[in-house]
Amino acid sequence: MRKNINFLGAALVLCLTASQSFAQWSVTGTTIHQTTLTNRVNIGGSGASSTMLTITGAANNGDITVNDSYPFVNLNKPNANNNNGICFRTSGANKAWMYHKDSSGIIFSNSTGGGTPDMFVRAGRVGVNTSSPAEALDVLGNCKVSANAYIGGVISQNSGTGAQTVTLSCPNSSDVSLVLKRVGAGSYDWRMRNSGGVLRYENSADDGTTYTEYMRMDLNGNVGIGTTSTIYKLNVCGAVRATELRLETGWCDYVFEPDYKLRPLSEVESFIKENKHLPEINPASDVENNGLQVADMSARMIKKIEELTLYMIDADKRIKALEQENKDLKATIGK
Repeated sequence: MRKNINFLGAALVLCLTASQSFAQWSVTGTTIHQTTLTNRVNIGGSGASSTMLTITGAANNGDITVNDSYPFVNLNKPNANNNNGICFRTSGANKAWMYHKDSSGIIFSNSTGGGTPDMFVRAGRVGVNTSSPAEALDVLGNCKVSANAYIGGVISQNSGTGAQTVTLSCPNSSDVSLVLKRVGAGSYDWRMRNSGGVLRYENSADDGTTYTEYMRMDLNGNVGIGTTSTIYKLNVCGAVRATELRLETGWCDYVFEPDYKLRPLSEVESFIKENKHLPEINPASDVENNGLQVADMSARMIKKIEELTLYMIDADKRIKALEQENKDLKATIGK
């Protein structure tokens, strides 16, 4: 009986000792270490944990792996008015936060939790540098896209009340394009392209494999349609149709001034015989090679019409004088 009591006492002492040892998590090595703060655990570290759970490891030895068909890590906080989330710390005060604040959604921030968010996710909308995203993606600031960007809706810029600007830039190239793509059968792409400062409008009938240029504008604001030449403000290779064409140029009413020297018709006749065209009118070869300056030619033609009118008035006077002379001769002979 005494031996049984002694054995029972020894077993009780052993159990109490073991229970105390495991309650302190006093395992040496790099697994679970002793904690001195109530209900706090330090794994892989050498001292007491200042948080509920601390995991310390070298290289990838501090990773946490959750293996399950549908793994979830739930962060629950009974007070809905406070933050809960994850802090990513590198060293010192360098931190990045992903946390949930009240009913505001998920906040991503490089500042201490509760500061101005860098990115904000709420109700299927993402805000960058704004806590109230109005669209699926709402960015307060500049955006940079280093590859292709496919947009199936409207691009708009809405900040402030001044002039609004949407900028496409490519810092490593002098060639930047905006492609308007039609998806589906019979696809035709239009491309507006800044090529070395020349704005080119191009079309592709083979879904963007090859493009044909139809119009361009150079750095001086000169426009070429159907041609790559922009030596004029508007250079068109092809037919042009308009309901009205208004040209601003000098006019030729000075022909009717009293001191205007009208060429004698004999001089005009000699010029035509020698040059095969009217004075001050371009020859056919010049028009064929260089085109027709409509405004200038219109003024020259009006000048010739006005000169022709003066010739006709002078001829009419001569005819009437001859008719009167003839009438007078007839009257004299009749007597």
